Amino acid sequence: MTKKDTTQRPLICINNGQQYDGCRAAARDLGLDPSAVHRAAAGSRQHAKGYFFRYLDRIQVPEDVYEDYRRYERYKIRKDGKRK
Repeated sequence: MTKKDTTQRPLICINNGQQYDGCRAAARDLGLDPSAVHRAAAGSRQHAKGYFFRYLDRIQVPEDVYEDYRRYERYKIRKDGKRK
């Protein structure tokens, strides 16, 4: 496994439900800075230019809350997975 393979962590964009292989792929697809995507996915920032990200190995959002968020998008999701 190369170094590039070890640094890629799969993540999900909560806004559109799209899964990405890593921060670079998400940033390239959405026109964002990869470090901003990482900070949003890691939890040190809430979002990156309005896009909410979570690493798949750290996601805590219950499926029903996630579906409500995708359906209505006016809901905000706290770090514990509950609606605000």
